[in-house]
Amino acid sequence: MNYHPLKLLDLADQAISLGDHDGGSILLWRATEAALCGLADHYDQPHGSEDELMHFAKWLDVKHNHGIENWHLVGFFAARSFKSNAEWHYEDWEEMRYSVPGIHQFVKTIRSYHETA
Repeated sequence: MNYHPLKLLDLADQAISLGDHDGGSILLWRATEAALCGLADHYDQPHGSEDELMHFAKWLDVKHNHGIENWHLVGFFAARSFKSNAEWHYEDWEEMRYSVPGIHQFVKTIRSYHETA
């Protein structure tokens, strides 16, 4: 069964809220993967640069670290896949990495950009 990336983000948020950081991180990765596979196309949302997204995805995969320090990257992928013309900057997510204790803000931010696209 395929879920829209936003549904996967909601599930990740719930898992992490319950203390399941490993499961939540896997769900975050699945949300990214779903977005990259084009599920967002069903919602007529533009994709960011596929080469750029895959470059970061491969970097995350090589690092193989699903801890909080990489949640901002996953949020970045998912957000860019929904709205490629949004002004997303790596530095913005890097800064948020230290100021946001969980992924709740990422889910809220990504959802707001998606809904206003």
